Amino acid sequence: MPGCAVQSTRNLRRHPMVELLAPAGDLPSFFAALKCGADAVYLGARSFGARSSVGFSQEDLATALKEAHLRGKRVYVTVNTLVKEHEFEDLKGLLNDLDKARVDAVLVQDLGVLHYIKTNLPDLPVHASTQMSIHNAAGAQFLMAQGVRRTVLARECSLETIKQVVSTGIETEVFVHGALCISVSGQCQLSSQIGGRSGNRGRCAQPCRLSYRYRGKAGAWLSPRDLNLLEDIPQLVSAGVCSFKIEGRLKRPEYVAVVTGAYRRAIDAALNEQTNDHLQEDQHSLLQIFNRGGFTKGPAFGRQDAQLVNPLSVSHEGLPIGMIKGCQRKGSIYLSEVLLSDTLHDGDNLQIHDPEADQEMIYSGPEILAGVIATIRHYAVSHPGSPVSRLVDGNQMRQTQAHLAQRLPPIPLGARLQAKAGMPLSLTLWDGKVETTTLGDIPTTAQSQPMTKENSCKAVQKTGESPFSIDDCSFHCDSPLFVPISALNGLRRNALEAMQSARLQAYARPGSPARSGYNRIMASDQVEDAALYVHSADIVQLGKLIEARADHFVYAPQDYSAATLSDDCRRLRRHDYFCLPPQASDSTLKMLHALVCELDLQVMLDNVGQLALNWPRAMLAGPGIPVWNRQSAALLADCGCQGMVCSRESSRDEIRDMGVAALPFILPVYGRASAMLLNHCPERTFRGLGGDKRACTLCAAGEGTQGRQLTDHLGAAFPLCHLRLPEGCLNVLIHHTPLHLSKRAIGKRWLLTFSTEAPDDAVRITRYYASLLRGENGVQALDIPLYLGRYDQGVQ
Repeated sequence: MPGCAVQSTRNLRRHPMVELLAPAGDLPSFFAALKCGADAVYLGARSFGARSSVGFSQEDLATALKEAHLRGKRVYVTVNTLVKEHEFEDLKGLLNDLDKARVDAVLVQDLGVLHYIKTNLPDLPVHASTQMSIHNAAGAQFLMAQGVRRTVLARECSLETIKQVVSTGIETEVFVHGALCISVSGQCQLSSQIGGRSGNRGRCAQPCRLSYRYRGKAGAWLSPRDLNLLEDIPQLVSAGVCSFKIEGRLKRPEYVAVVTGAYRRAIDAALNEQTNDHLQEDQHSLLQIFNRGGFTKGPAFGRQDAQLVNPLSVSHEGLPIGMIKGCQRKGSIYLSEVLLSDTLHDGDNLQIHDPEADQEMIYSGPEILAGVIATIRHYAVSHPGSPVSRLVDGNQMRQTQAHLAQRLPPIPLGARLQAKAGMPLSLTLWDGKVETTTLGDIPTTAQSQPMTKENSCKAVQKTGESPFSIDDCSFHCDSPLFVPISALNGLRRNALEAMQSARLQAYARPGSPARSGYNRIMASDQVEDAALYVHSADIVQLGKLIEARADHFVYAPQDYSAATLSDDCRRLRRHDYFCLPPQASDSTLKMLHALVCELDLQVMLDNVGQLALNWPRAMLAGPGIPVWNRQSAALLADCGCQGMVCSRESSRDEIRDMGVAALPFILPVYGRASAMLLNHCPERTFRGLGGDKRACTLCAAGEGTQGRQLTDHLGAAFPLCHLRLPEGCLNVLIHHTPLHLSKRAIGKRWLLTFSTEAPDDAVRITRYYASLLRGENGVQALDIPLYLGRYDQGVQ
């Protein structure tokens, strides 16, 4: 197994900035990343990070910044959660502190956080988190207009999309290894809707890793394999990706070390246009350190459905090491004979996959080679034929920990010591960019032991625990002079401190692009004071819903192909809306924009990137553009939006906290929440299908996901709705129970969302809420259970 050590200098060919970006949940992981070749590290601050259980204290962050900047490395801090209005004052304090600390960038999801930074801290660089769901060039163009330096692309992007985003000129960061979210990041509310723990707040309970039933079969239908693009690094370098991101802020330092070391070697080989001689060995190490039933190359390299999701495994599987040949009881323990297919090491953590129950144990003993039968001890019976896996490789852990116990590679310096009669000693240090000169004591005339190059340079080169090494030292002396060794030691200490300060002062963080922004203030088509919006895919129902006194029909078709849209959209009235899909390729978005302009339609936007286009009439910010604070509303108003749909994760009090925001809010009062936006198809996964799904005909044949559902262990059923796009289907997993606020609703602009309702029920519900909105007396209650979702308590 190759270690994670890297050479302190690399003879790389000229190439635009390529950065290996590693995660750190604590200082040990941070140092593991630096020791194993990371160019940059991302970590969480004390709050507002998308991994709430890991965050650096102010003291640890200062340590990380000092150590990184001293070595020319970068530190990015995650501030990538949605922020409630009452939290904004604390957030401002955090951002001011991060700016003063000279972090290299902050990662942001919330548009309000972006707006605040660009308005008040324009020199603080911003990276758009993957939680912002940027998945096309249009999204990149919007970000650049807002002064964002870099986008962390959604993990659903193809290689062709990555190239299109790179072509816009924005710095493009791509995940290359680690855990995947099966839902589009930032578009998942499954955890929050089930139990109030929001993934958009860094508190996801990971219900995607649980077992669900689909078509009668139990499995982890929402659990993807981990991503591994180690062998695809050359293609990503050629595509222009600037930052290669490893997921894993919740992982231990050994994981960070092994993964970072493997990708350091792969990136260096690609930049030097050389073969990666360590590829096979590194792949084995990556499988051993953590894998969920193997790896996937993900959507970037065409992996879909059954190639992405592993319904049989949600945790680390390790690697196979042998098979049980026999088992016998001895007192309170069992002794099993294992025919080894790989070498067994002292300290290996093993797991027997027995038909009755899996069991784990740690082997303690001498190394036993493959092909030999080993005896292991455990506490329950095992059966012949049961496979044995190694979850933790004792040798891998010892080698990695030994490397991590070493100090960081020292920074090499050159030194020149000068001694002149009657003048202070002078010690000059340089690193190729920075040079310092420090003065010491005045030497005296030597009586018996004059200064020599040998003894003087020996003292100067004792750098001890400092971060430097001095390999090249010159000595200049004009006559026999003497100073005590203590004076040379003091001069050396002062000179090293001066060099450290000079390097830190000379470190320049990346610049922050200027914000051009958008200013599309519209004089007409303003949102009226009271209105009922009905969001539906059933265009045939438009007339009946209008008769039931809906003020606006929001058409959200299931099929976004040009052939079906044109005729359907012509049925919309001037004050109705066309709802854009929450995800679309640039070509699809261009086609939809042309249609909207041709028919002069109003639109409901459902993704941040859609703000980049000039829409002909009024725009509403839909559920896919979360608004939790006044700053977000202000940015959307600047972009020309004239209303915003409140987040299903916000409570009534939190909505009120926004007060008189820059935009009027539209409150969801009825309908199932979108719990997940899925790029994979559970039906194709069920059938074992993968690869290009654009030619899939299952839905057209009535054999797709429409009408099907996922059922959890409590019997709650989550329906699936498919969206047909030219680039392939999306699936929306919707909540098991429709929101029904009834008389608890506040405000005067309400939204009804119909998905699984029968046509007659949709009309009846519309009529009820229309009467309620208008304050009419004697409104007969619906025979639907009141369900408040997160309306009372909000989310953590």
